[in-house]
Amino acid sequence: MRHEILLRSVQPFLRRGETLMDAGYMWTRHRYAYPYMIAVFVVVVGLAAVFGFDTWLARVALGAAAAAMATTATTDYWVLVQTDSRMFLCRASTFRQVAKEFARDVEHPVIEPVGGTMLATDWSVDGIVYTVAKSSEQAVQSMAAQAFG
Repeated sequence: MRHEILLRSVQPFLRRGETLMDAGYMWTRHRYAYPYMIAVFVVVVGLAAVFGFDTWLARVALGAAAAAMATTATTDYWVLVQTDSRMFLCRASTFRQVAKEFARDVEHPVIEPVGGTMLATDWSVDGIVYTVAKSSEQAVQSMAAQAFG
């Protein structure tokens, strides 16, 4: 169901006569995302102590919440789209897996896996590494096969 919603969301960005083949949801993080997240955590834990939060559990919970917001603020979400004639990227919604606006065409569609975890895999698309959720991994694998084939 979620994949069908993603596919419907890219329809407005297709050119006249193009046929949608597949789409995958992915994201990139700013290169300083993790240091920023750690700094925010430390600052918020310190401020929580200054403002009277006596228990470490409360301080850590506030720090973790602030760090999660900092991570979201430094993450860009994307949709990789394949049609019968081209591949392109759309900016995506932060909280819903839908395309918001056309970003750019993928000029040289070289798509290859570069690593991952149990929850997500990393794929290089035109030299930029994107993290792909397991729910979109099959779509990206299919697009990679088409790009090489």
